[in-house]
Amino acid sequence: MVPHPAGSGRRGCGSLAGMSNSTIAVLLFALGGFLIGGVYATWKSVKFMAVVLGIGAVLAIGGAIAWLA
Repeated sequence: MVPHPAGSGRRGCGSLAGMSNSTIAVLLFALGGFLIGGVYATWKSVKFMAVVLGIGAVLAIGGAIAWLA
């Protein structure tokens, strides 16, 4: 990666500086909801994977709440 002079207005592709706080929180809530759907779908067949997805959902929703605080 080539360094850019300070103030050039360029951001890295992984930068969240252009997103508002509420947008990031909504994306985290959406991810949490998607993972909860995965828990629901896999609970009867693969309980271990459902637990892993549930932990991910809790972390995503908790991250969204912490991001808004």
